[in-house]
Amino acid sequence: MNCPVTHLGSSIVPVELPHVAPRFSRFAVCSTTNSSSFPYGGVRQRLGETVAGIVFDRGVICFPALSPQHYRSGAEETFVPVVKLVQTLQSDATRLATFRAELDSCVGRHLENNLVRQHYLMTRAIKR
Repeated sequence: MNCPVTHLGSSIVPVELPHVAPRFSRFAVCSTTNSSSFPYGGVRQRLGETVAGIVFDRGVICFPALSPQHYRSGAEETFVPVVKLVQTLQSDATRLATFRAELDSCVGRHLENNLVRQHYLMTRAIKR
């Protein structure tokens, strides 16, 4: 299965998703100079005048998974922050079980048709 967003260079090509509400079926490149708009204002405030040409790209990254537990199993073996957290919680079975249940619940909200869809907002800028 393919992820429903196609990236070509720095552009994001909209892809129609008939099974998703229309407002979620398109992704666009966002570029703004209004310092009060989100997320531009916060980024400009943090980076100050050290960068120019701030541009935001939205997208979706998809991971195949049969279930939230299947995704978590892979994350516990390969995703370093999760690996380290599981190692830390090995001595506390209650907290480890709580973490796993919360992760499964979170992943379950993003699992559809055996794909975990993770939406992201990427910020690009040119260093001055």
